[in-house]
Amino acid sequence: MRQRSDDRSLYAAACTRAVTAGVDQAGPENSGRCDPTRLARECADDAMSLLKQAVGTGYKNADHMNQDKDLDALGECDDFKKLLAEVAAKQPSETSKPKESGQP
Repeated sequence: MRQRSDDRSLYAAACTRAVTAGVDQAGPENSGRCDPTRLARECADDAMSLLKQAVGTGYKNADHMNQDKDLDALGECDDFKKLLAEVAAKQPSETSKPKESGQP
């Protein structure tokens, strides 16, 4: 099977890992088998790694990242905040976007 490494696939994989981190954080039923906090941390770390790869390969929608509920488990993470700020800084502002022809 060919591995997908485009920005959207990496972003989707990051979302999956972040959702898993959120479930692990909230899942005390796992406490008998393993440490849910450790699992959540590992999943969050994986999600951040994948997000960084996604951004590195061209993902640049900071608004979507900021509002994406799938990434909620990363919301308080300093690395996530830093990455989000970096992506946002690279986004063109509304006033710098080229206007479509025929519009003032």
